[in-house]
Amino acid sequence: PHVVSVIDLISIGDAPALVMERVDGPSLDDWLRQHQPTPDEAETLFRGIVQSVATAHAAGLVHRDLKPGNVLMARIGERWVPKVTDFGLAKDAHSGLGLPQSGMTMGTPGYMAPEQIRSPRDVDERADIFALGCIFYQLLTGREPHEGTDALSVMNAVTEGTVPRIERLCPGLD
Repeated sequence: PHVVSVIDLISIGDAPALVMERVDGPSLDDWLRQHQPTPDEAETLFRGIVQSVATAHAAGLVHRDLKPGNVLMARIGERWVPKVTDFGLAKDAHSGLGLPQSGMTMGTPGYMAPEQIRSPRDVDERADIFALGCIFYQLLTGREPHEGTDALSVMNAVTEGTVPRIERLCPGLD
């Protein structure tokens, strides 16, 4: 329930295309610009995202581009339900197949694990777990854990482990 469903595979000209479930809501990135969830709300949303990643991992897929922009927020009744989307950079954890094959770094710098920055071919499920931690940090604090003026400075912050302590940003957080 926390992954955007693929309804059909079609061809447009010579290119394959996916017909996907329509999610009538903003991305988590946009949603966070308007909402600051309580710690309990953040945990509930996070558990849904974790469930989707666990499902992908059980199917042998590594997402490799988890970030708030790739989580859509569906409004169901009175609650928000996160749905992970955009498996365009996914990798088959068993065969190793998936983009990039060249060793080129792909992903979103602030959510990429250090090993994903250093050696994209060797990325496994742990890179998604790192990205989940970044998403949870943002749900709790309202800001990205790794900041910089450009992609290189953000990647340096990731590889150096430079993150503002959550206790400083959220005093009293259990």
